[in-house]
Amino acid sequence: MHSEIQIEDICTKNVAGKILFVLTCRIVVGEVIIGSNMSLPFSAGLDMTIPIDEIKMLGERRIEIRVHCDDHEEIEFLLGLNLNGEVLVVE
Repeated sequence: MHSEIQIEDICTKNVAGKILFVLTCRIVVGEVIIGSNMSLPFSAGLDMTIPIDEIKMLGERRIEIRVHCDDHEEIEFLLGLNLNGEVLVVE
């Protein structure tokens, strides 16, 4: 079964030497757990998936999803997807 989240904000963080891609979002349907995969629209008809490494609860249906990135190039690529406001599938 899949879940859906709506992205409210995106930022990056550097915590204890980890480079994080951080999505603040609202859970639309279902639940989101660590280890789930998020589908990101890459181009028309093509999605890519990335694993959810950390979750921070912000409220009843609001969460912060954190994805560990290897370097700043990966962060720049993810930021370039322009995901603000998008509804994403999580499985």
